[in-house]
Amino acid sequence: MIADGSEDSEPSSAPKIPTNAPASGNRDESPEDLPDDQLESFSPDAATSRVWSGSEREMAQNIDVCLREVGIGCVVNESNGNLNVCVEASAMRRAKEIVREIVEQTPPE
Repeated sequence: MIADGSEDSEPSSAPKIPTNAPASGNRDESPEDLPDDQLESFSPDAATSRVWSGSEREMAQNIDVCLREVGIGCVVNESNGNLNVCVEASAMRRAKEIVREIVEQTPPE
């Protein structure tokens, strides 16, 4: 029974999405903007596999957005004047292919 006196006869089929889940390194985006698979399993602390490095902030942001769109969590950080995009080891192969497509501006193979 629900607090207003009505009965909840059907269990909710909507996935439970944690509202405090970390995003891909950008603190100003809401968890609702991210794919569910990333929200459920991405750990920024485990994102240690570098898939791109460079000095172009716009490129780093584009890679961040593209990876997020396909459900790959990433962290963008700066070290020694270079920006680094890092993912979890399990996503590295797929992320590197996506980064290659972005950098070379080629369609998926």
